[in-house]
Amino acid sequence: MLEQAVGDGGKGIQAAGLTFAYNPGAPAGSRSESISKTDGTPVDMRDTVKTYRVAAINFVAAGGDGFDVCKTVVFSDTHILLRML
Repeated sequence: MLEQAVGDGGKGIQAAGLTFAYNPGAPAGSRSESISKTDGTPVDMRDTVKTYRVAAINFVAAGGDGFDVCKTVVFSDTHILLRML
């Protein structure tokens, strides 16, 4: 999702709970350089087994704004409104 946000024509993204670095001059698909949780724990981007919970609005979760990666993962609508958090 981060990679698509910083890719060619990417819309950007507002992220909370993590920090990430990317190289806008790198080829599309390999711009993300590092991801860390807010406590500084690095995220191993090569680990294809570990899963993370991500919150997104329905529009993005359905693949809106070009976030096609959301169409390839399982998501569930909690029906919790942001204003309730």
